Amino acid sequence: MRGFLKTTAVIIILVLAICFIYSLFPLSYADIIVREAEANGIDAHLICALIKAESGFDNSAVSGAGAKGLMQLTDETAAECARELGAAEYDVFNPADNIRFGTYYIKKLLDMYKGDTECALAAYNAGYGNVNKWLSDASYSSDGVKLEKIPFAETSAHTDKVLRYVLFYRYLYPNL
Repeated sequence: MRGFLKTTAVIIILVLAICFIYSLFPLSYADIIVREAEANGIDAHLICALIKAESGFDNSAVSGAGAKGLMQLTDETAAECARELGAAEYDVFNPADNIRFGTYYIKKLLDMYKGDTECALAAYNAGYGNVNKWLSDASYSSDGVKLEKIPFAETSAHTDKVLRYVLFYRYLYPNL
């Protein structure tokens, strides 16, 4: 009887641990994320990781800098994306609009930095003007193409966090 109780306790602990891990890495709006990632030719896990880092999947989130929604878009970035995508009307707090614009924008940054995810994520956080400046400065970039050091602590931490989250999302949701 003791062996049964021990085995049952271990199983319960494992199930609770797995549930806890999945609660830390939610997958809300999967249909929208997959659709927009496929439309832009990028990894859906990256979009999940970016949303997790930016808003924790809170579609009503507003940052101190005024960035809004799931992917934390500024009014300027949302307007730029709307213009380029031909969206006459949009709501930055609407998950479909926000994910569409945010995914389009990160794809634009990935293209700008020739697929370099670290540069694109740094630009998503700190702006591409800053990243371009860092890439042209030998103290941050050894070859003008790859960032060796991100001088903004927040941007460096954010970029590292998103890259870690991508690994978790790939492991937890391999069929995304």
